Amino acid sequence: MAETPRDEDERIEEQAPAVVSSEMVEETAEAVRGFLEGERVGEAVRALLTLHPADQADVVLDAPGEAREALIEAMDAAAVAPVLEELAPEDAADVARLLAPEDVAQALDELAPAAAADILHALPSEQAEAALAGMAEAEEVIPLLQYPDETAGGLMSRAPGVRVEATAEMALDLLRLVASEERAEPNVVFVVDGESRPVGYVSIRRIALARPRALVADLMRPLQASVETGADQEECARIVERYDLSELAVTDASGALVGAIDAEDLRDVAEAEASEDMFRMAGMGRERPLASFRRSARSRAPWLALNLATTFAAAGVISLFESTIARAAALAVFLPVVAGQGGIGGTQTLTLAVRGMALGEIGAAPGKAVAGAGGGAGRVQRRVLGRARRGRGGTVAAQSAAGANRGLGDVRQYDRRGRRGGGRAARAAAPEAGSGGVVGGRRHDGDGRGGLPAVSGPGDAGD
Repeated sequence: MAETPRDEDERIEEQAPAVVSSEMVEETAEAVRGFLEGERVGEAVRALLTLHPADQADVVLDAPGEAREALIEAMDAAAVAPVLEELAPEDAADVARLLAPEDVAQALDELAPAAAADILHALPSEQAEAALAGMAEAEEVIPLLQYPDETAGGLMSRAPGVRVEATAEMALDLLRLVASEERAEPNVVFVVDGESRPVGYVSIRRIALARPRALVADLMRPLQASVETGADQEECARIVERYDLSELAVTDASGALVGAIDAEDLRDVAEAEASEDMFRMAGMGRERPLASFRRSARSRAPWLALNLATTFAAAGVISLFESTIARAAALAVFLPVVAGQGGIGGTQTLTLAVRGMALGEIGAAPGKAVAGAGGGAGRVQRRVLGRARRGRGGTVAAQSAAGANRGLGDVRQYDRRGRRGGGRAARAAAPEAGSGGVVGGRRHDGDGRGGLPAVSGPGDAGD
């Protein structure tokens, strides 16, 4: 990576974050952006490293392409690692592409094995192989690469497991060994039987307060839930939330303990899945507010094209009733009402369905049953709202008809005065009285008796 402009003999090393208030975070982020715009990369990096890694990640993502590249190249690999850990795997891979293979390997060595495996999955195969070959702790990451990112196997890390017949002192020794080898800090110790199958767990506090020769079997609590390596991450998140677990045991096909997932990691998964569901409801891909317009256009274009097609289909259905709307123009007033009510009802049903699928409430329910429930609710709402608006709708229609008939009366006056075109306009607007036409603003049935006011549009009256 390139040296900083201010000091060519020293690399910028990771600094302890000192900024804590939101106002200072925003001011520092603005200062970083200003330094980047002025091509003062060294000062930008020094200001960036005073932020928390989560805030650093936001600033890096919001930076334009060339400025981001200069910023990352001026940072030490050890300083880049916390930023990669805060980013989604795809975004972390985009940042890692800006680094040399040896710097990527060094940064990945600083991460937890599960996070490193996720980033390697998102990198191009050639760059991933080069980074893996340069990692000092690749043996901890390689076993995780066989599992997809969005499964329990892709999220898990090494989990300490003690035999049922072990003592509290033995369990503490195991914890010390694991803590010295792993960057993650375990919250519990899983208890396994003779075949390495988890049967319970013990909290670290309970082990630390127990007598050294106390048996783990007497201290443990029964295992509430476990998942296999192929379980989906959303299912893992639901299990952790339902049983209020601090760690979730992961087993292989034979039931042997192979790892565990920290609850904090699954909370991040749940947040990411909820955001993804919201984006899908709006017909969008995953994007940030300050994302480039090209990326936004690419993610939105397919859904906008599909929405345009459905809009033309709706317009085609309305065109089938063109003659009806021409005879009763007041009906056009209700077109946006019908479209709005249909859109609101559809959004309500879609929100309920997406939430139900996300929480696993309708995963096993047939699609026809869910659609039928939404359709039934729509029919009930149509009847209730239709009755509530019938009086108001009738008033609007009557007022429109009255306006149309007043215009028609003016046309007939023009006809009696012999104005040019008046007779043709009146005859075009009002059929013969014998066939039930409109005379004097009243509809007649052919026998001279007045009927209800005609429902006619203003366009029927001519000019």
